[in-house]
Amino acid sequence: MTLKLISLGILFLLISFLPAVAFDREAALEKKCQEKNSFACFTIGEKLRTLDRNNKKALEYYTMACDGGWITACTNAGILKTLEGESHGDYQKKMKIWKEAGKFFSKACDKDENNACSNLGLLKYKQGRTSSAKKYYGKACDLGNNVACGLLDKLNK
Repeated sequence: MTLKLISLGILFLLISFLPAVAFDREAALEKKCQEKNSFACFTIGEKLRTLDRNNKKALEYYTMACDGGWITACTNAGILKTLEGESHGDYQKKMKIWKEAGKFFSKACDKDENNACSNLGLLKYKQGRTSSAKKYYGKACDLGNNVACGLLDKLNK
């Protein structure tokens, strides 16, 4: 009985420190991100996108991480910009936002990130630029993206 109470007391003590540990971790990540650590910025962006569901704020951190060379952050930023563009009814506004998305995808695709190349192909296809879409689907396919290979086959038929 005494051992159970001691164990329970230790458990409550540990649980009481968890919020402080989480806060310290977030503060440390934020500090590293501000010091241009691209992985820290990417990690914050991931938390904001997945746990907090704050795509607007996540985009800011993905952009910082992308600028710092974290290529997956470029792909994720491109995806968020594409989604932002899709939410606009105004064609000109949509195209402007998609152009921004394309810059993120291009940066990652240039570094052989196959998902970025595939997403860039899809973006070009949505813009009505079929030959460009084929180019990027082809590169993604060459990099091992089977979905892009299937999309390229459909466009070539």
